[in-house]
Amino acid sequence: MVVFSEDHTHETCRRGRIEVVCGSMFSGKTEELIRRLKRATFARQRVEIFKPAIDTRYSEAEVDFNRAIPLSAKNAGNYINRALARFHQNNLRGAMSDYDLALDIDPNNFIGHYNRGLLRAQVGDDNRAIEDFDFVIKMEPDNMMAVFNRGLLRAQTGDYRGAIQDYTTVINQYPNFLAGYYQRSEARRKIGDKKGAEQDEFKVMKAQIDKQNGVTNKDVAQNKDKENDEEGGEKTRKKSDKNM
Repeated sequence: MVVFSEDHTHETCRRGRIEVVCGSMFSGKTEELIRRLKRATFARQRVEIFKPAIDTRYSEAEVDFNRAIPLSAKNAGNYINRALARFHQNNLRGAMSDYDLALDIDPNNFIGHYNRGLLRAQVGDDNRAIEDFDFVIKMEPDNMMAVFNRGLLRAQTGDYRGAIQDYTTVINQYPNFLAGYYQRSEARRKIGDKKGAEQDEFKVMKAQIDKQNGVTNKDVAQNKDKENDEEGGEKTRKKSDKNM
């Protein structure tokens, strides 16, 4: 799978870019699109998604799983896969039912909890979505997407300090994850931490300006290393002058 990107920021007064995800069959194109869709949805961004009317793969897939489930009724994976097929046909109730059935069969199924958490969040069942992400994070503490999603849900339910804790965990792991700084600034303002919020907002604003000016994270790191080297050299010179 390959992602191609065209940035037309400098050609028009309206900022934006086009990205094309391409690859062979079963290379993960749809999964990548779904991942981006979920991330944007949790970040409260406006999203529109379209597919050709001739694309009937999910309805056909549901028929296949309807046939497979009676042959292997204790296979949690069949229910999870049918849930995905139903989700893509906007049958959210059916998808939720399948996730529940899958987790009745296999209560420790990581994917079942993660996907059900996403679905619960989408339908507004935030508290129970948090329970699913709690389970996922307990099983896989380094799953930063799950931590970030839980942070968004905690903020949604008014647990701003818990949200800040989750955002900080993600930022410590990925210092250039701007969505983390933005969401943390919002939560910090909710608890009256104006200084902390302004620091996060400055980080986001500086990164956006650097991007417009063509400054990369690598350039920033190199400049910081250069400053550290110069500072170290200055201290060495002062020490030498003192010894003289």
